[in-house]
Amino acid sequence: MPTETQQDAAILVMDRGDKDAKLMASMLEKVGLNVSISSNQDTILESCRAADHSVRLVIVDEAAQARMPGLLDGLCSCDSSVRVLLVSDLDEADAGRSWLSASKGRSVLKKPFRRSQFLGSVLKLINEPLVRTA
Repeated sequence: MPTETQQDAAILVMDRGDKDAKLMASMLEKVGLNVSISSNQDTILESCRAADHSVRLVIVDEAAQARMPGLLDGLCSCDSSVRVLLVSDLDEADAGRSWLSASKGRSVLKKPFRRSQFLGSVLKLINEPLVRTA
């Protein structure tokens, strides 16, 4: 079960207070990935900035990012090995256009999406060669 302690997490999921974060975390855990959920922007940024962090990907829901406007900018200033997946109701052209063009390792996944699309987006960003499927 994911906890607020992210120091050992490979993937952080930003919780916006609904079931989406738990559903995304469950999908990732079923294929063997280490996942943690947090609703605290400062905790996420601290985890990504720690010298010994193991965070490879942060998944941010656009609705959560809207409540915390500094989150994407803060993630941009983190270690370049931290990738970001923005889950959005908007397509790539409308969601964070300037943020997306600034660097590789960032992607937008338009909702609604299939499990396979979600996992494909995650694996592409973290460069996992292969994981077992549930």
